[in-house]
Amino acid sequence: MAQKGMRSADRQSEILLVIDNMAERTLLQAELEAIGFQVRTAGNGLEALEQTTRKHPDAILMDIAMPVMDGYEAARRIKAETRGHFFPILFLSTETDESVLARCVESGGDDFLIKPVARFVLKARLDALLRIADLYTTVHTQNLALADYKSEQEQEYAVAERLFSNVVHSACLDSLPNLRYLHSAMSVFNGDLLLAAELPGNTFRLLVGDFTGHGLAASIGALPVSEVFNGMSAKGFAIAELVREINRKLRRLLPVGRFFSACVMDWVWEEGRLSVWNGGLPEILIADGGGHLIQRLPSRHLPLGTVPTRRMDTGVEECELLPDHRVYAYSDGIIEAENPAGQMFGEGRLAACFDGTTAAGKIYPRIVGNVAEFCEGESQSDDLTVVELHCDPSVMVERARDRQQGKNTRPPMHWCFQLDFEADMLRSAEPIPLLTQMLLDYQGLRGHWSRIFTVLTELYTNAVDHGILGLDSRMKSSAEGFARYYTEREQRLSSLKCGRLEIKLRHVAHGPGGRLSISFKDSGPGFDLAMLRGKASDNLALSGRGIPLMRSLCHSLTYHGKGNSVTAVIDWD
Repeated sequence: MAQKGMRSADRQSEILLVIDNMAERTLLQAELEAIGFQVRTAGNGLEALEQTTRKHPDAILMDIAMPVMDGYEAARRIKAETRGHFFPILFLSTETDESVLARCVESGGDDFLIKPVARFVLKARLDALLRIADLYTTVHTQNLALADYKSEQEQEYAVAERLFSNVVHSACLDSLPNLRYLHSAMSVFNGDLLLAAELPGNTFRLLVGDFTGHGLAASIGALPVSEVFNGMSAKGFAIAELVREINRKLRRLLPVGRFFSACVMDWVWEEGRLSVWNGGLPEILIADGGGHLIQRLPSRHLPLGTVPTRRMDTGVEECELLPDHRVYAYSDGIIEAENPAGQMFGEGRLAACFDGTTAAGKIYPRIVGNVAEFCEGESQSDDLTVVELHCDPSVMVERARDRQQGKNTRPPMHWCFQLDFEADMLRSAEPIPLLTQMLLDYQGLRGHWSRIFTVLTELYTNAVDHGILGLDSRMKSSAEGFARYYTEREQRLSSLKCGRLEIKLRHVAHGPGGRLSISFKDSGPGFDLAMLRGKASDNLALSGRGIPLMRSLCHSLTYHGKGNSVTAVIDWD
């Protein structure tokens, strides 16, 4: 018994038989049905086209020479009008000329048979073509599914990209004219991270970091780091507290073997001071106004996420900056950029950009241009990040003035609270960001945010550094002494056994505004009140500017007793 021609497990394949000769068509129809196919018939090419348009057959068996429309034209029209669907066309011909056979293929035919056709040959050819059609249908269905999946993935990727960019991109990166940067990533999700924030107290903070690995796996840690950086910077937390919290979070999130090389820099632009914590990133470079390299700040700490937080070294390096100085930070992708020969750009070529032959303002484009020229179009093997900070404070003065225009969100109220700190709290706590945030939350003094933070910071620094720790500000009379001062501070604070600090804040509503009184009292020996002279603008040294600065910001500044108690009064409206 002849095996039936099968399209699938539950139906026979349908063949459209197109022959103009009725006798021949009837005979061939009987042959096809005998070997298991369902058969529809058409008398010419036009009828075949009309039937195919209404319902697609599984295959077409068609003569070449026919009236109205021949097989060649019918094949071309059928293929053109049924794009996206494949059913094989098997031509029948009495011709054996190669040109005729070639024309069959050119017009869209998939195979041809020379008449007369033996039954087993006909079945074998049709079965082979139907297998090809089945394969095409399977592939086409899979392609459609893949296209849908790709479209869905692209939509999800676009949403993730937007969320990622919104979270990790700092707005002030693009709004500061004295900041230039290159952040060339191998993909949208990448391991290099560049964040910036303006802190209360006239401080600009910059974080440059590089997670191990590349792509999505490397970028996972960028979201929590950005969240911690933005949140703690907005409250004015110091670098030490910031890196501890980032390390704590990364230790919980990152798998073994993953870490975050990072550098955090605080530029206190009003004082011309730079504080740097560098954990695993290449050295920070500082150039003078003549384009000469004058200082290098290498990594002195382990990358974040590698050691328990309690064992971290959070000490920072301090250095003096002049208005014409420029600071450069970069990821290892810059010095490890390769040319087609496999050579790395290296630290030597980077240092050559600071040879004094290039004006300070053109060093950044020289670095970027030299790296691009060296690589000669070679595709990058790592994310590239380099940033330049021009330490001219004039731009920041304008921005600080703009921030002072903010509106207060709460009506003035009467309130008072007091905090007492013993030695153990002084060693571990950093109260100023919390106090500032409390004032903003309770009274909504957004428009006076920077002024209040500066006064609180100066009062706290004077009480702890000079009152309790006994540090002499004259140590900061030189850049070397400046760094020595902060090293000594870290040592004395970490070994502090006794000491007490009382902080009292009182607010009284006054018309549309109010009066904020801030009192600090420390357990130190005090100082000679006769030393309190001068204005902040008269002092260009690295020390001794705190008290004149506070006087310029406050309605009044009054020291009591032996000098270890002080009250600052700030009026606002």
